[in-house]
Amino acid sequence: MKNRNIELFSFFDWLNYIEKFRVDFKCNYFNNVKFIAKKLGMLKLNSFVYIVGGTNGKGTTSFVLERIFLESGYRVGLYTSPHLLRYTERVRINGRELDESVHVTSFFNVEIARGTLSLTYYDFITLSALYLFKSVKLDVVILEVGVGGKLDATNVIDSDISIITNIEIDHINMLGNSRDLIGIEKSGIFRKNKVAIIAEKTIPNSVIRILKHGQVDGKLILRDWYYKRYHNSWSFFSQNFYFLSLPLPKVSLVNTATALSAVVESKFHIKESTIRNCIDKIYIFGRFQILSCKPMIILDVAHNLHSVKRLQKKLLLVRSIGKIHAIVGILKSKDVFNIVSPLFSIVDYWHCVKLETEQSVLPENIAQFLPVGSFATYTRMKYAWQEVQRIAKVVDTILVFGSFITVSEICTILTM
Repeated sequence: MKNRNIELFSFFDWLNYIEKFRVDFKCNYFNNVKFIAKKLGMLKLNSFVYIVGGTNGKGTTSFVLERIFLESGYRVGLYTSPHLLRYTERVRINGRELDESVHVTSFFNVEIARGTLSLTYYDFITLSALYLFKSVKLDVVILEVGVGGKLDATNVIDSDISIITNIEIDHINMLGNSRDLIGIEKSGIFRKNKVAIIAEKTIPNSVIRILKHGQVDGKLILRDWYYKRYHNSWSFFSQNFYFLSLPLPKVSLVNTATALSAVVESKFHIKESTIRNCIDKIYIFGRFQILSCKPMIILDVAHNLHSVKRLQKKLLLVRSIGKIHAIVGILKSKDVFNIVSPLFSIVDYWHCVKLETEQSVLPENIAQFLPVGSFATYTRMKYAWQEVQRIAKVVDTILVFGSFITVSEICTILTM
């Protein structure tokens, strides 16, 4: 423990303190996380645990799982990241955020147990979430992986069912530069003789080998379960269950089907009527979130090639007769060209923003990839928003995307 008077820390003192924890990519503190979790008696949560990994769709899959279990009357803990507006969004118990004072208690106990051991910000808050889940009686705990899987802090817990939503190229500095290497990292959440739900249709050979040699009960999309979309409904099929003519969800259909596959593989009894009644009522902030129609304002946290390609398909379905203005902010860890290029054919004007973080790509470094004469650059989000408001017509579309922070900053402006 390296700080004084932590007994007097407020909630915001704690956030300021742990945000100063530095990440050294040459080091991994997984063993430290595991040691502290064991010290606090958190390696076993006495709940049925899902751990949800993958490149994209982890959060959506986790939220769908949470909603189905809550609607079925179970007690549920959910840990997701990152947050959009408030830290307290990251940890929910029974569908509700917790009071700041509860987090203060958790932070204090994790810090006491940490002593002089090094942790990253993410390691620390993951331990805090586990402490909160251990402190109450829960039937189900859902943990969303931060990055990768094998050495992610969530992986100190042995899950009952693990999930991989998909495997794409991202975070290459941490996970590797091929789907095979990334697949190895993400497969680290698998457990021997436990179910692993795989929603990736083109599974890397590395993952197939790990499933086989690790004696993991893999449930693969297209082999063990699948879904089919119709005009106004969809159906789900697995080896032991099927649900016909379900209402279409407002969130990603493949992520909804993945969550449903994970539900039917669990030990819990979930009524079909419950699934049917809640599946189209699930709503998640920042995932193709349409705020208004005249002009149409869309927020999306898409921040890599795969998620932006999915965003492009959705935009084509809803775009109006007007122009598309894209407000984009991107983090340095991302491939800028891969994030903007899928939208070249449909975005009419780009508004490149410097985000309020040291990790922000400079707007001119985004603009260098864009067609000449199609962009403007801004030093702050509020200036981009003011200009777009001035020039956008009621028939236009305003898209805000590129990272969670991009969406967070516009949400802060819109709620002021």
